[in-house]
Amino acid sequence: MRKVLAPMLLAAGVLMLACAPAQPAAQPAPAAPAAPAPAAQPAKPAVQPAAPAAAAKKQLVPGFEVDEALLEAAKKEGKVVYWGSLREQEVKAIADRFQEVTGVKVETTRLSAGPMFTRLTKEREAKLYTVDVIQHGDLGLWQTHKQKKNVVAYSTEGSKKYTPSFRDKDGLFAATFLLAMPIGYNPKIIAGADVPKRLADLTDPKYKGKVATAHAKHSGTGNEFVIMVTEKLGWEYYEKLKRNDLFLVRSQFELNPIAIGGERPIALGPVESSFLDDKNAGKPLDVVYPEEGTPVTWVPSGVVADAPHPNAAKLFQEWLHSQAGQTVIASWFYMVPHPDASYPAGRKKLTEISTMALPLEEIEKKSVPSRDRFSDLFGG
Repeated sequence: MRKVLAPMLLAAGVLMLACAPAQPAAQPAPAAPAAPAPAAQPAKPAVQPAAPAAAAKKQLVPGFEVDEALLEAAKKEGKVVYWGSLREQEVKAIADRFQEVTGVKVETTRLSAGPMFTRLTKEREAKLYTVDVIQHGDLGLWQTHKQKKNVVAYSTEGSKKYTPSFRDKDGLFAATFLLAMPIGYNPKIIAGADVPKRLADLTDPKYKGKVATAHAKHSGTGNEFVIMVTEKLGWEYYEKLKRNDLFLVRSQFELNPIAIGGERPIALGPVESSFLDDKNAGKPLDVVYPEEGTPVTWVPSGVVADAPHPNAAKLFQEWLHSQAGQTVIASWFYMVPHPDASYPAGRKKLTEISTMALPLEEIEKKSVPSRDRFSDLFGG
């Protein structure tokens, strides 16, 4: 009824105004018109939509909190395949601990950087996708991974706390650990005044037949060691070492047993943490930080493109870079980038060591030429 009356009343009002007599000129000015009514506002819904809920988190162990949806998705995938360049027992241990806290199975393979890169390249060329997470040294190779789109962007919660220089700016990889490469030796065989203080000392004829190092073609971090040392001392240094019967191994970790056994009691550029870990276990190993500086680099990990278990891959990457995972790695005397990780008592910090390092761009530029020149000089 109201809908019918409203237009009728409006019409009547208009008619009355039209028929009204004109107002005399002496009449006072009319009052200012009333302010226009505010525009009609759209009706509010009876119930406001709720803000998007934050992803539910679950703490599996202190220092390792995960997204519940990611955890469940990883469990449905059943497993994660991890290739790592840590020592064989360390690759297994970090995987076993992850499996214990998440319930997700881990298949592991231990490979050095060169063989790992070659295997991944061949598999991808054949469109064979078997691995989820890779971890190895040689920052030059990681730039190649990036260019070839071998890895995908995934920034973990832990790596967001790292110094920016220890993670890729585009989130494709981040440092699993930092790696110092000093001079290692067997103190039962090399002692007192015979302990070398400088890298240059190892060219002395008294060390002939006593020194071993990793081959730059096979060891990624071994190649970075060569890049930094030749930047400082030139390739003449390695030419002198060759004349001093320098012995070559494929992996830096192979330097430990031959130093312990006395076959080559001095290691040039070993993995410092592995020598300290073995020393802590009572084995006859020790290190000296050379006066020229100790080469230091970082060893990344990343999620592989076309990973067969993408959610499990992300979860494992979260583990490697969590406070808990980083503390496990630090327990083997590695320096790690996570600021909240705990270290064994007495372990030197990076700030206590005189270091030599190069920008990532320089490592990338010199990586292939260094491997090639080293191979030309020593073969292999």
